[in-house]
Amino acid sequence: MDVEIKNLEKLLIVYLKGRMDLVKSNDLERNLFKLINEEKGKHLLLNFEDVDYLHSSGVRMLISLHIRLEEHGAMLMLCCINQAVKKILEFVDIMDMIKIFNSEEEAIAAFPACDAGGYHG
Repeated sequence: MDVEIKNLEKLLIVYLKGRMDLVKSNDLERNLFKLINEEKGKHLLLNFEDVDYLHSSGVRMLISLHIRLEEHGAMLMLCCINQAVKKILEFVDIMDMIKIFNSEEEAIAAFPACDAGGYHG
């Protein structure tokens, strides 16, 4: 899974690309936990625009990330999820736990401090 990171003042945006299968989600989880520990207190926005598959291990990773971020006083957000991924998230009933936005712009607008932190589209 390819990953690109945009680091704003109070928000980390992670662009994911590819299939989030068992192996890739475990690798991604390790890397994101490292990032969260290095950037304590920053919110995390995962952009799923280029993710076409989400394995159950990816769902577990999202829940783990949510818990870790809350411990640091931050939150996990998702944006740009496709219908297949949305159905999985609805099925496992975590839509109320994690904020999900239709677009990256909508997610960033939910955090006015982030908008002032260097986002330029």
